[in-house]
Amino acid sequence: MKTFSFPNFNGKHLLTPVFAPHHLYAKAPAVSSKLVIIFSPYLETILRRMLKLTSVPKNESIGLTASWTPKNLITPDRKMIIIRLEPGAPFSAAISDVAIHCGVNQILVLGDAGGIGKNLNLHDIVICTKAIRDEGTSHHYIAPSKYVSPSMRLTNAIAKELSSEGVKTIKGPTWTTDAIFAETLSEIRSYSDEGVLTVDMEAAAVFAVAKKRGVSAAAVFNISDIVGRKWSGIAETRTAGYNRLSKAAKVFSRI
Repeated sequence: MKTFSFPNFNGKHLLTPVFAPHHLYAKAPAVSSKLVIIFSPYLETILRRMLKLTSVPKNESIGLTASWTPKNLITPDRKMIIIRLEPGAPFSAAISDVAIHCGVNQILVLGDAGGIGKNLNLHDIVICTKAIRDEGTSHHYIAPSKYVSPSMRLTNAIAKELSSEGVKTIKGPTWTTDAIFAETLSEIRSYSDEGVLTVDMEAAAVFAVAKKRGVSAAAVFNISDIVGRKWSGIAETRTAGYNRLSKAAKVFSRI
């Protein structure tokens, strides 16, 4: 039986795509140098208040098509934009790619993640040190490898600043997968034994885009559920974790 590498077309990350961000924005909107990608409306509410965010004018907003432009929010000094997306690697990667074309050179992913590491608790804050590439998107951007890393300079700077804000964090790898309903106990045990702390849906893809385009990216997670033990459910009361997670955006704005 014939087997296939992934992606199926070997070496495609070295080839030139036929559709790229410059086709959407021949003249890039004047956006900020920093992008924060979030996924929760609750976190958005906290960030709006903390950072005094306002909406980006429609003619300056970035998206993938005229009909699919997510809400773009911006800080008063216009140095950082925040975009809330639906969860998942493809759109996170695509928006990151477009944002880079429009002038962004630092990207921070802030989201929930399942805890698979030993001794994790709900609402722990985990700073991602590398991501297992078990989703599809990253493999179309960079050469095959098990892991892709964030910018360690940016990651360490965020960790240091969070510590100065009194936020206790844990550092470790994540497992990025597209299939939330196909995570198995065997995988969880194997990755946990390797020291992997979390499972998420976006980090590997965003890190790969950043690596491909030569910019910096990092990810910080709130533990929303514990996976692989007795099912705890997804925590509905996220205020404690989100208040700490929001401080990652605050320190990112000043790095």
